Amino acid sequence: MKIFFSSWPGRSNQEALNRRGTRHRLLSYVELRNPGVLWKIESAGALAEAVDMKSPPEGLELMLDSGAFSAWDSGAVVTLEEYAAFVTKYSTFFDWIVNLDVIPGQPGRRPSPAEIDESAEIGWKHFYELKRALGSVEGAKLLQRRQSARGSSTSAKKPRRSCRMPGP
Repeated sequence: MKIFFSSWPGRSNQEALNRRGTRHRLLSYVELRNPGVLWKIESAGALAEAVDMKSPPEGLELMLDSGAFSAWDSGAVVTLEEYAAFVTKYSTFFDWIVNLDVIPGQPGRRPSPAEIDESAEIGWKHFYELKRALGSVEGAKLLQRRQSARGSSTSAKKPRRSCRMPGP
């Protein structure tokens, strides 16, 4: 099992992870889309340098998360078009790419069963669109978050999310 550690791009955070030999890092698109960070990615030509990962450990694996929950929680929006453009352009920097999932409902209240169903349906549409956009790009593996199906005992609970590779 691999555990990916999330951290804000920045020298002190990355150096702390380097000192501990942390080889699995999760980076959020919501943070990376910042114009200052994008400029650094373009200038450096390497993601590790752009997010201040000096002397990363051997065998470093990077996972890109869409940041959908962070955006949803703060009232920001991540569109499929902008995420797909970023993923297509920078996919070679990442070993794993998480689909742009859709968070059901609104902050501060439990989502309705219909909202959960709709978010799962849109999430799968996003997955297949990203898969099509990536085409035959080698390397990065696209992950889809799975939400539990609506059921009498689970519909009132917070949706369970996990990453898995979908079937054909």
